[in-house]
Amino acid sequence: MANTLIRFTLAGFGFAAVAASALYSPPGSTYSADVGRPCFAASEVHNFRGDDAGPVYVRARVSEVFELTTAGCPGIHFANGLNLRPDGVSTQLCVGDRGRFMPSGAGTTGVVCAFQVTRKLTREQVAALPDRWQP
Repeated sequence: MANTLIRFTLAGFGFAAVAASALYSPPGSTYSADVGRPCFAASEVHNFRGDDAGPVYVRARVSEVFELTTAGCPGIHFANGLNLRPDGVSTQLCVGDRGRFMPSGAGTTGVVCAFQVTRKLTREQVAALPDRWQP
């Protein structure tokens, strides 16, 4: 009985240590939004554009556009919605963070695509995008 109690206690301490390390992760990780890194919440995305083999551009809030780099996402150009999920415990996606999205719409059933937030575009960079890429 005492051995079982000791095992549960040690397991509890181990879990607490892992949880604490996730809360206090190093800069650049997906677990915290560092000051100085442009970020957005997945729920703030209201428009996007992309192609099967190219980057995906998302518009968050009113006028912020972020580039998501993927290894390709079949059917993204047919999608009429994106379900973005950050990797980790944060609800924010910052430049350098990784996540997954599921496009919704015709031809995208069951597709899950990995991405990395590459950069936040300036107004000039957004204006320089071809019309078909502007979200």
